[in-house]
Amino acid sequence: MQIKGFPTGIQTYEQSKTEKTKADKGSSQSSSQAQSGDRVTLSQGAKLHQTAMKAAGNSDEVRMEKVQNLKERVADGSYQPDARRTAEKMIREDLENWMGGATNE
Repeated sequence: MQIKGFPTGIQTYEQSKTEKTKADKGSSQSSSQAQSGDRVTLSQGAKLHQTAMKAAGNSDEVRMEKVQNLKERVADGSYQPDARRTAEKMIREDLENWMGGATNE
């Protein structure tokens, strides 16, 4: 099946590349103006995660022996977490965050 008049991915790419080259040649920006480029914006959640990871990495509370032991247990299949207990803690924490206070344990 052949669709005529519909640009393929390569044609679209080539056209975009040609237009960009023409625009780059045609524009004469001063050195004080920033050229447009790729930009990354982090969400609040990502920023919070990044801050938490930095804090955890700088903390003496991370017990490397315990972490290594847990990694080994996960790798060899001997780590068997209690799913019910984990779910209860997750729900309790969520309720605490939602209510803005502590719940009874």
